[in-house]
Amino acid sequence: MPGITLVTNQDARLAMQNVKKVANRLDYSVTAVSESELALHKGNPITGTLLGAFFPYSRLRVLIRTNPDKTVEIDILRNSPWWTGGALGVKRTKDRAEEFADGIADAIREQHGEILRRETI
Repeated sequence: MPGITLVTNQDARLAMQNVKKVANRLDYSVTAVSESELALHKGNPITGTLLGAFFPYSRLRVLIRTNPDKTVEIDILRNSPWWTGGALGVKRTKDRAEEFADGIADAIREQHGEILRRETI
């Protein structure tokens, strides 16, 4: 899955709290997959299938891991709904993932953490 990686100096526990806070603020449904992984959903899968270009169904997978240098990586993996929404649906889903990553980065900075690196994966 394509997505975005954020690397921060914030510890993994606080990073997970920020991910959950941003997900709730942006109206995502959150399901814990494991202690370090969440599945997020936004929108209606039926409407997304029928009218994906106009009402995209967004699925995000968020994985958090601590690196040997004690930095924390937050991987935000997104769906790519080509078959239901075409290029417009993919763009809207990508925009939602960017909005989510921006929200996490802002939340980390509000707690005096830093985003050391941001990249598209």
